[in-house]
Amino acid sequence: MTPPVVLAQLAPAIEGIRLSLHVLAATVWVGGQITLAGLVPTARQLGQDAPRRVGCLRALAAGLHGRARTPVAVSIWGSVAGVTSLAALVMGVFLAG
Repeated sequence: MTPPVVLAQLAPAIEGIRLSLHVLAATVWVGGQITLAGLVPTARQLGQDAPRRVGCLRALAAGLHGRARTPVAVSIWGSVAGVTSLAALVMGVFLAG
């Protein structure tokens, strides 16, 4: 088999994996939104502007993800948005504890 044929055969699997990772990232992002909403009162213990800084970082990454035009940019900014949502979740756990 030549490489283009192999890639054509793997395309549905690669697309399925990509879509699964996207849905997983969206799930983490939504969970992060809920966590961030609950985190605001606790984050204020770090300072009155702490919730805004956490929210602006997450919103910036999500906004860049939504505006990305290339597959690489979509992947990068989607990952950054997911990581910032996870960071908000972890921060909430540690601050609440």
